[in-house]
Amino acid sequence: MDIIGIGHKRKIVCPVCDRIIARTLPPHMRKEHPKEWDEWCLEFLKLFNEGYSPNRIMIIISAGGRPPFTWNVIAKEIKRIAEKTHTMLNAPVKKPSRWEPEKFELERTTVWQFEKRGDWAVHRADYRGNWSPQVPRNLLCHYAEKDDIVLDPFVGGGTTLIECRLQGRNCIGVDISPHSMSFTRQRMKEMMNAFRGCLDPKLLLNTDWGVIRGDARNLGLRDESIGFVCGQPPYADIIKYTYAIRGDLSHIHDPNAYYNEMEKVAAELYRVLRKGKHCAILIGDIRRGKSIVPLGFNVMNCFLKASFILEEIIIKTQHGERSTQTFYWNKNINELRFRIAHEYLFVFRKI
Repeated sequence: MDIIGIGHKRKIVCPVCDRIIARTLPPHMRKEHPKEWDEWCLEFLKLFNEGYSPNRIMIIISAGGRPPFTWNVIAKEIKRIAEKTHTMLNAPVKKPSRWEPEKFELERTTVWQFEKRGDWAVHRADYRGNWSPQVPRNLLCHYAEKDDIVLDPFVGGGTTLIECRLQGRNCIGVDISPHSMSFTRQRMKEMMNAFRGCLDPKLLLNTDWGVIRGDARNLGLRDESIGFVCGQPPYADIIKYTYAIRGDLSHIHDPNAYYNEMEKVAAELYRVLRKGKHCAILIGDIRRGKSIVPLGFNVMNCFLKASFILEEIIIKTQHGERSTQTFYWNKNINELRFRIAHEYLFVFRKI
């Protein structure tokens, strides 16, 4: 494959039809050569399910003489072809080095800081956007009683369910993404296999868990059947968790449309939660260009409209946030002065 020029003048010769394509190849391949493009994407999917990250796949493909695609393009196409072919994505396996955090102190202030993402048990950051396990660990200690059923309506990579099982809590994870459902189920089975002979097996054997592919706006659970809710919804369309799954909140770009759907989520969570019990939601603000969208407090208002009482506003500091892109610091007067470095953890109570 030939590449002509660099930067905004770069042109690529299509390896299929030899046409010169300005700057980037994927749009041309999707439109003009869908069969060949799907074959390439199936190769991405195969490598991913063998345990390679999108970044590593990018390096392998480029070294093999294929066109240089970014890891973002590869990750997006892996989701697309997996959904098209009804292929489940494999969660990478890791043997736990320890089952508990090295140092854990229960949070007692309204500012939470976790500089290092927890990696005990089978926790890891391979599911993009999943929250730090210190968050559900603290929430479970504060708000979940032993007999409660804990619900995570946006289960993602299964972080909440892993913590529930470590603490002997019954739990249900719901997500609209088939990739999330696959990741979480594999991770929970991996945890069961690794747990045997290491710790008290009663913690796992006496704990019920379930992963349901569903919609947080229509959970299909009984009224007042849940003892504690905690979850992290998508921050509008900052990270798209599926390629084209109907109803996925992470594809909503318009903030007002997103708030309308979050009102439905809040009403449904209020319905399934028992009276006097708590619901904790982690949400952050986003940027559009050089303007900030106050996603956090608008989502808070969605839950207040659903008749929840706001009990706590906790600030969780962010480390490594990338949504502000090139505008991190004020190198000149036209750039943004501040990087978003916080999220809101709202704790509501049903009365």
